[in-house]
Amino acid sequence: MSKFELAAKAAEENAARAETAAGAQAGMARVRSMHDIERSTAHRLAILRANLAAEHGTQEAAAGRESNPKKASAFVRKLRALSEEAHPQLLEEMGRLNLRLFVSEVAQALAETRLRAADV
Repeated sequence: MSKFELAAKAAEENAARAETAAGAQAGMARVRSMHDIERSTAHRLAILRANLAAEHGTQEAAAGRESNPKKASAFVRKLRALSEEAHPQLLEEMGRLNLRLFVSEVAQALAETRLRAADV
């Protein structure tokens, strides 16, 4: 065999090796992407199940909570002055109060809240 033929054969072998390596890498990328898709799908299903299991303001859920309008309006005032320090207390009050009749006031108070950079 001549030097030209040997060089051509070596180039073909190198190209075949590179093609095999590229194919293996592409296969691994497909496996990784399928794994990512499965993990993402499982995560989305867990969120969906949690959302479906959540209480949607049923009569039974609101029955054990306080319906005092004075306490609800005080809660709305506290929401307008929202800060990091008041966060745990507001969450506790929100679980204790029946705010079904005050949804628009709560939403408006949250929209009007002026947040400081330290609270974000």
